[in-house]
Amino acid sequence: MSGGMGIAAPRKIFAERFAELFAAAGNPALRRVAAAAEDRMRAARGSRGRGSASAQRISDWKSGRNVPARFESLLPVLLTLVDQAKKSGRPLAPELADMQEWRRLWAESDAWRGESVDTETACPYPGLTSFRSADAALFFGRRTATDELADLIRAGGLLVVVGASGAGKSSLLHAGLVPAIASEGRWSVAAMTPGAAPVSALWEALAVSPGDTPGRWAPDRSRLLIVDQFEELFTAGSAESERESFLALLASLAERPADPDEVGPTAVVVSVRADFYSRCLHYPLLADALTRRSWLLGPMRLDELAEAITGPAEAAGLSLEPGLEELAITELCEGRQGYDAGALPLLSHVMAATWERREGARLTVAGYRKAGGVGGSVAATAERAWDELSPAQRRAAKQILLGLVRVASDSRDTRRRVARAEVVAPAGDPDAAEAALETLSAARLVTLDADVAYLTHEIVLEAWPRLRAWIDADRVGYLVRQRVEADAAEWVDSGHASWALYRGDRLTAAAEHCGPGTVGPGAREFLSAASQARRRSQRRSSVSKATLALLSVVALLLAIAAYSQSRTATAERNDAVFARVLSEADRLQAGDPSMSAQLDLVAARLRPDDVGVWVRLLGTQDMPLATAVDGDTGPIKQVAYRRDGRLLASAGHDNSIRLWDVADPRRPSPVGSPLYGHQEFLTSAVFSPDGRLLASAGGDHTVRLWDVTEPAAAHPVGEPLVGGAGTVYLLGFRGDGRILAAPNHDHTVALWDLADPAAPRQACPPLAGHTGPVRSAAFSPDGRLLATASDDLTVRLWDVSAPEAPVPLGVPLGGFGATAHSVAFAPDGRTLAAGSDDGTVRLWDLADPAAPRELGGPLAAQTGATWSVAFSPDGHVLATAGTDGAVKLWSLH
Repeated sequence: MSGGMGIAAPRKIFAERFAELFAAAGNPALRRVAAAAEDRMRAARGSRGRGSASAQRISDWKSGRNVPARFESLLPVLLTLVDQAKKSGRPLAPELADMQEWRRLWAESDAWRGESVDTETACPYPGLTSFRSADAALFFGRRTATDELADLIRAGGLLVVVGASGAGKSSLLHAGLVPAIASEGRWSVAAMTPGAAPVSALWEALAVSPGDTPGRWAPDRSRLLIVDQFEELFTAGSAESERESFLALLASLAERPADPDEVGPTAVVVSVRADFYSRCLHYPLLADALTRRSWLLGPMRLDELAEAITGPAEAAGLSLEPGLEELAITELCEGRQGYDAGALPLLSHVMAATWERREGARLTVAGYRKAGGVGGSVAATAERAWDELSPAQRRAAKQILLGLVRVASDSRDTRRRVARAEVVAPAGDPDAAEAALETLSAARLVTLDADVAYLTHEIVLEAWPRLRAWIDADRVGYLVRQRVEADAAEWVDSGHASWALYRGDRLTAAAEHCGPGTVGPGAREFLSAASQARRRSQRRSSVSKATLALLSVVALLLAIAAYSQSRTATAERNDAVFARVLSEADRLQAGDPSMSAQLDLVAARLRPDDVGVWVRLLGTQDMPLATAVDGDTGPIKQVAYRRDGRLLASAGHDNSIRLWDVADPRRPSPVGSPLYGHQEFLTSAVFSPDGRLLASAGGDHTVRLWDVTEPAAAHPVGEPLVGGAGTVYLLGFRGDGRILAAPNHDHTVALWDLADPAAPRQACPPLAGHTGPVRSAAFSPDGRLLATASDDLTVRLWDVSAPEAPVPLGVPLGGFGATAHSVAFAPDGRTLAAGSDDGTVRLWDLADPAAPRELGGPLAAQTGATWSVAFSPDGHVLATAGTDGAVKLWSLH
């Protein structure tokens, strides 16, 4: 309640005195007061349940929104505040320390509540929060929906309730369904939300220990398990294995008993947001339920809306001014016969705000207007709260609010539950953060629940322009930071394994987007460890170069000494050096594959005729050595075969390209001299389909063409091609070799027409559409489509049948949790594969390129980033490779 408006005298006096006591105690953080009061009550009562009040409830007492239901809940809070006031040395009026006086104030305000409807202590509208079971008497407008759901669950099994965010799913289940079946007296009910650890949350909801048989739960009664906000299974960061275990447990619970007469049926009701429908289809249990037993919660009918407006007020003894009901419905429906399904919380919020501005026991049109109406009430409330904050508190509030949002690339943004300590930690001023959090909580924008905080409703994300603008201003940055937080947790789970640390471009991008105060302590530790590993790698690289130089000197000395020593001794020394190099390469293979490949190359130079060494060296072509801008992933950036398999090109750390004759894989040999021209590191080297041209790209922002018709006399063709303002990444030739696609760090893709390789021209202006660096590009076999993959976590399709006028197709393909790094078309052009730094591969059916259809769920391809995907010639097998050093083959038929 703002400014005491509408508060009856005894309750207003109580709120004012309570605020005075808070001031005398130094206005301590509500959370600290709640925790201290709880400790005090537990000390008095032992371990028997909670005895005090939450921070949210204390905030309501202080603002005058409510008075305590029991003096026993108020007493430990009062004693805590009095103690703090005495310790602070501030003046304390005697009556503020008198518990008998407080009991009198409380009793008067509590008694007044029952004498006059004008002084109801609780608003009958929940605002942005949902109705709970205790609010059943105030829940109106969903009688038909409640009856239908109750009938459906009596048969047991799994039922999926689908509806838009804000449609009222949670309210329907808790304040409609649960009270309806409770009246039958034969149901045991448990409720949960999945969170980041859904299996643990399920065991806790069932009040059994992990590993117990779910069927042991209330065996003599019918059982109902409500899994609310099921979309958290996909948004809260749980691992795929955790999801599968959770779904398996749900399946076992939902199985109907063998003897219905002996044990009642078990019903599992899952509520999920409609925009996560397709995600659920990836799992057989959910797909079957959605097909056979799903129930759609749509908007209320107009008569139900009217009941939802008038019912709570009448139940609380209030009346509505004539015209108010019609005005609210007209604004909600915007003159139509219905409203957007997700807008229901706006109605509840504006009615709660109207209640705060009531005149006696009447809700008025004037109060409604002052609240801002349906369209502006949430924004108005949010801006009023914002205006109350100091500059330091505003900085903290922005960090807090953004920390409670999970930004999505391919669906609506969602709220996230975060430990309160984690919310406050990034702020430089903890006191300002606590004060800001309490202000946001008092405005009902943020809910404080035990030790977690979360946005009261996702409608806040849409209805408050200021918050929406913050998110949109740095969407890619938020996506990167979310991925860093998730990967940091995986790094901890792995026992701080080195393979889980970022390297190269990924570390650079993370450092760019994760400034001070933008990520939690775990993520900061993760990035610090990755940076330290990079510095160690750079030092090792320098040491290795010095060691190699020393080895060269040693080798020369050994050669000279050979004239004066026996051949046997020389062979033994050479064997020892050779063995040491290979041993070190083996040791580094898992943690530093690039350095391992470098040492394999040293071994090859020591023994050019050793077939085994060359087999090891050629095996590095499938390793992800291609994109480390700062060079810390090793000296070989990429290797590529010519189509006939007789010539290999390697892009080296010294900005050179070397050609190798591999006609005899047992005896590869260098061809010609190294090709120099790039001024910075190389990222790509690829042969044209006819094998006559080699295209290379690098950090100097250029693409270069080389005539390799005669590999021993390879030479540059034309001038360097500049089609963008950044590093050029993995190049792609069209099947006929006429067009070359060059993805760029500047978010664009250049298309080069190579009809005359000596004088290439850009076929069109660079393709723009991605919001992050573009990592790779691939043409379909018929050359009519181009796929591009980017740091913005999406893959885009382009119609390039007319290269001079390319056209973007459909919407970006998303779902990735990190950079989309590689793309490949199946030989028939009907399937597209894309690999991501999140370790997954996704497949799409391109029967209609303008509306690709995802095929199944993501493949958990690698334990590290997936940097390479390729189809077999017949399209039946997909090969994937990544930073974990593994190559995996997937059967697609």
